[in-house]
Amino acid sequence: MNRRPFSPVSRPVDHTLSGTPTRPVSPAMTHATRPTPRTLRLVMRLRAGLAGRLGHQLAALVAVALVGACSNAPPVPDWQLNARDATQRGTVAYLEGRSRVADAEFARARREAARSARADAVARVELAHCAAQAAALVFGPCDAVTPLQADMGLPQQAYWRYLAGRPLASDVPALPVAQQPVAQWLLTHTPSVSGSPRAAGSEVERFGVGSGHERKTLNLPTAAHSGADPSSLLSAMADPLSRLVAGGVLVQAGQGSPAVVAAGVQAASDQGWTRPLLAWLGWQLRQAQAAGDAEQARRTQARIDLLAPPEKIK
Repeated sequence: MNRRPFSPVSRPVDHTLSGTPTRPVSPAMTHATRPTPRTLRLVMRLRAGLAGRLGHQLAALVAVALVGACSNAPPVPDWQLNARDATQRGTVAYLEGRSRVADAEFARARREAARSARADAVARVELAHCAAQAAALVFGPCDAVTPLQADMGLPQQAYWRYLAGRPLASDVPALPVAQQPVAQWLLTHTPSVSGSPRAAGSEVERFGVGSGHERKTLNLPTAAHSGADPSSLLSAMADPLSRLVAGGVLVQAGQGSPAVVAAGVQAASDQGWTRPLLAWLGWQLRQAQAAGDAEQARRTQARIDLLAPPEKIK
């Protein structure tokens, strides 16, 4: 006798946010444990991927088990998912030099976060935008966060100070784990960093990509100001964006040694992120010129020439 493979639904579920399961849910399932349409859509995708390897009946049983396992977890609110996804898209667009798309996505993320009327949620979006700018060596006050300071939590306040290159000792545990070693290094090796602007030194204008944001003049060191070089901290970071953000913080704090800059160039180059790559190469070029290293300057200029002209990255 031919048996039809067991299926938790009678036909494929519509893959839209408004889709609903086509099979009635058992009356024994309470509202709290009833799987959401989103969970069912996820399960159907998983079942389709498993069917070829496990067989339709076993894949269906695994899918049903997952429905039961997932149904007890509270669903993530749509505004959180929307804000997260838009922030991620905006960050990538910014790093790729697509400013119009980036602005639109960050604006969408802020609107979604504002639906919660929570300062910390909105601050996370704005800080992500400022972090992307720091990764591209675009420095200046994170003005959008200023009105939120009084109401946002310690993690957001700590990250805001860190992006400005002025972490406090009490901020370190509240920072993202990847950034904590760099913050601790700054506090240990650059005493003027702690909570206040660093001491002024010989200043030069930074080479970078036009962004519409306030620019800032920074020290151009040919070596780290202290005996230790923090570039090894960047090498230990698996995430390229984390490396670029940490490198940008170090540059802003006057600790952008050639090794730190080389790490930033490598991270941006590996990902093909044109905006930060052009900015980091420009910084590397200035360092080579200041050090009288003609060969390094030539190689760096050749790489810059391979990129799109700066006026196209707006």
